[in-house]
Formats: sequence, C-alpha cells, structure tokens
Amino acid sequence: NWTASANVTCTNNTTTWKEGYSSQQIAVAAAFTTGKAAYYTLPSTLDLSSYQQVSFWVQLSSGTVGAAGAGLRASRAFMGQS
Repeated sequence: NWTASANVTCTNNTTTWKEGYSSQQIAVAAAFTTGKAAYYTLPSTLDLSSYQQVSFWVQLSSGTVGAAGAGLRASRAFMGQS
C-alpha cells in the first residue's frame, strides 16, 4: 500500500482497477499545499534490469489538476543509480 502525507488519504479501491485485486485510491484534500502526496516503499532489493519499462495507471476520478500539474517521480536509487 501507498503511504499518505498530511492532508492526503490512501485507500484500497476494489471497484476500479487494472491488475490484481485492487488499485490504490489517493485522495488529496484542499488543505494539501505542495510536495509529495504519497509514496510507496519498495523492497530493499528489487532487480528491474530485465524490464524495459515500468508502467503506472493514473485516473482522475473527481476534481481538477491545478496549473502546476501532477507528476510521478522515481528516485535515483529506483533507477539503479546512487
């Protein structure tokens, strides 16, 4: 499961999902200002060297995305760099 930051709620969604048995619904409250809304901690060893891509499915279920937009970032460690 994802870990929510302040003014953010993460819950399992068993109604709308692409693979497995559920998706993660991340609700961002109006009081959220900026920064990391939620994060997922990967195992300490995760070898993705045989993969050509990692994909994420993102769906806006309500509200709007602000002028700054939204982003998905992977850390350098996730990309195999120190």
